[in-house]
Amino acid sequence: MYDPSRSHQVEQLSAANYDRRMTQEIDVSFLPEPFGGKSLTGTFAVVIDVLRASTTIVTALAHGAKCVIPFSTPQEALAHCENLKTTKNVLLGGERHGILVDGFDLGNSPLSYDSQTVRDCTVLFTTTNGTNALLKSTDADEIVVGSFVNLSAVTRHLTVRRKKVRFVCAGTDGEVSFEDVLCAGAMIEKMARTSTDEFHLSDAAVIARSLHRQHRQTQRLLFEALKEGRGGRNLLELGFEEDIEFASKVDLFEMVPRYNPREGRIEPISANG
Repeated sequence: MYDPSRSHQVEQLSAANYDRRMTQEIDVSFLPEPFGGKSLTGTFAVVIDVLRASTTIVTALAHGAKCVIPFSTPQEALAHCENLKTTKNVLLGGERHGILVDGFDLGNSPLSYDSQTVRDCTVLFTTTNGTNALLKSTDADEIVVGSFVNLSAVTRHLTVRRKKVRFVCAGTDGEVSFEDVLCAGAMIEKMARTSTDEFHLSDAAVIARSLHRQHRQTQRLLFEALKEGRGGRNLLELGFEEDIEFASKVDLFEMVPRYNPREGRIEPISANG
């Protein structure tokens, strides 16, 4: 016998199941420009510069920095600092080609951004690759900073948002960076294993995930893998092996930095999003 209430219950259940099984599009840009001719409008952008800008930004905010303000050039950061009414609790941080910028307080080593140094401070930050990748991503609906040290926190945020995701790899001097693509692949794999959603991966996303699967190893072996790319080799030559080891620590921080282009600030996302 036909039961209208039972039919309504089935419809509700089907709708609930459909809602839980949404298809989320995932793409990867191996370099921040020109995004393969694709716009970032309507996407959730995750900017990745494992060695070292994104790792350093996460570390600074996790250790109590008030915010990080990204700049394209050291000159812009210095000019902004000079225009401030007070430079109390303001730090200039960054590098060019791995080297501390003259007149800056800090370089781009995440180890320098400890709580004693950065707590309650505003960090004016510029790097060779990472901050430019952020500044080129402003068309996205939302922009967060990702790295191995906050991998799970970022992937949880992505799956809750259920938007089209674009991982934007900063690269090294205009060339694709092994470690950034590897990190994007690790995040894609994490999303696929922990979400109830279905995913549509672009070919670039498939490549990134495949790279991660080839290097799905212990933290110690990840550290060794990060030394293989050009970015890692550059840091080794400059004596920053400890920075590479730090950047290879997965889930060191439970924090997601979000960049607000209107305010020009990177700040931690609050618990309620």
